[in-house]
Amino acid sequence: MPDKRLHHVRIGADSQRPGESSSTTNLAALGILSGGSSVESLSLDPGQRRLEATVKGTYAEMVASEIEELFAAPQFGPVVYCTPNAEAPEDGYYVLEDGTFARANTRSEEVQQVGGTIREAGTKGDDWRALRASESQVEHDEQWGNSTAAVVSLPAVATKVQWLNEETRDRAPASAVAARTAQFGEVDDYNLADGEAAVGASNPTLIYDLDYADEVSVGQRVYDTRGFASKYDTNGERRWMVVTRPQHDFDDAIVLDSGALRLKLDEVGQTIAAEEWDAGSSSWTSVSLTNDSAWSLFDVDVVEIGMVRAEAQLTFSAGSDLFALDAIVTRGADAVLFDNPQIDEDGNGPATPSGIVDWLDPIAASTLVATGETKGLVSRDDVRR
Repeated sequence: MPDKRLHHVRIGADSQRPGESSSTTNLAALGILSGGSSVESLSLDPGQRRLEATVKGTYAEMVASEIEELFAAPQFGPVVYCTPNAEAPEDGYYVLEDGTFARANTRSEEVQQVGGTIREAGTKGDDWRALRASESQVEHDEQWGNSTAAVVSLPAVATKVQWLNEETRDRAPASAVAARTAQFGEVDDYNLADGEAAVGASNPTLIYDLDYADEVSVGQRVYDTRGFASKYDTNGERRWMVVTRPQHDFDDAIVLDSGALRLKLDEVGQTIAAEEWDAGSSSWTSVSLTNDSAWSLFDVDVVEIGMVRAEAQLTFSAGSDLFALDAIVTRGADAVLFDNPQIDEDGNGPATPSGIVDWLDPIAASTLVATGETKGLVSRDDVRR
């Protein structure tokens, strides 16, 4: 019985229980469980599957919360359910439906019972993976630059990458304009202007092929650090929680992770820290953020969490003054796109205080364009001539 994966949750085959059905396997979330688990997949309506799991281990409660949030995150759209190291008939893209969650042993947080129904939304044979853009202009300080480049990223292992005009069905091959190394793989950048010229769409769609197993490795993440300074414990088990609902109640510092850049937002300490992925040493290294001003981080409001994009509104304080700034982190990005929401459509409003500008300058993106990308599917029928 091979391993399975539901988005970032791995269903391992290493702890199958003897004598039970061939669909019963061990459940873990990216290898973080120490005690083992079991999951049962039951047939329901055509295209529908029921997953029932007992999650055990040091971080079982956290894992159960991750699964619960995933089922309550409709903005994610179709996610992958697949066999990472092989192929199986049920592999495909699924919409997550109802979920049930309860503590299996009230005396222990290390045993959790979870379940949910997933419904097939498509397959690689029927659908292209798609990255849709919705460009808009941001407002930020001139110090951060005024480039109008609109760039989106795909995993470098994506194949058959094409620009698509979804209205006319016109397609054209897409070529990357840059490449970059992230923690879990390479990413390629594509300039939306190239797509506009190639297929005549103001917001061209990128369609591509990607193995199911590669869907999650290079992606944007939001973490609740839960009071832990490091992502992994001494046993190599992940203890930062993957957050998929903007309404999540964060226990401690929040991390927006593009795979190439981490932005750590600490309301309690009123600080901001950053790390960048060093491909040479295969490790995260600190980015120097010097704050010589009276401004400090006052509040973090997570606005959006998607598979390839996250946005938070940061409120800063200095004495009796407050100032808000939106921070946008996208998959594979090596900088944060900041937007001053106090500036109206006519360009009127308070400028970003110089102390904040200087503080965030080392990680601020130079472009004035937010690409607003979302990840979805495009039926092959819809682009077929």
